[in-house]
Amino acid sequence: MAQYLNDSESHALNSLSLLKETKEANIAERGYSFTKSVIS
Repeated sequence: MAQYLNDSESHALNSLSLLKETKEANIAERGYSFTKSVIS
């Protein structure tokens, strides 16, 4: 049971960090597009 809990917890943490990375990537991409449109 404890092992199962640890697996679930680590899976949740992985999902959370993946979500965070995706969000930051989206923000970076939008910032890049914005900068590009301002320059051109």
